[in-house]
Amino acid sequence: MQTEGMKESVSCMNDVIKNEASIVPHDRIILDSISQDCATSLYPLMAGGIRLGGYIGLCSLVAFEENLRKLTAENYALYRLVFLSHPKDDDVVPVKNGLQLKENLSEFGMIGLTWKEYDDGGHWERASRH
Repeated sequence: MQTEGMKESVSCMNDVIKNEASIVPHDRIILDSISQDCATSLYPLMAGGIRLGGYIGLCSLVAFEENLRKLTAENYALYRLVFLSHPKDDDVVPVKNGLQLKENLSEFGMIGLTWKEYDDGGHWERASRH
């Protein structure tokens, strides 16, 4: 993952969040992401300056962990509701990456963190089999 691309993506996400927060209460905004977007969207969530209502991360991973740790320590707004999930059979982002993110957020003091690991599902969302 390239630093400049990450900065640009985070800046765009922050702009979208600020725009949405001008329309609806910020505590009703839920940020949702999958895969590499999880790594990117953690920055606006943790250090974007707006306390969102929650976060959903699917097939997740963390990038630039030390930078995120520093930003989190400086901004420390970790009361949010966070749901992370990861299928064990993800062949793109190994489940251990999602577990590492879960551990990082717990170490950072995240309150309201829920982790769900599924036996199957692959990397992408699947429609119900019923």
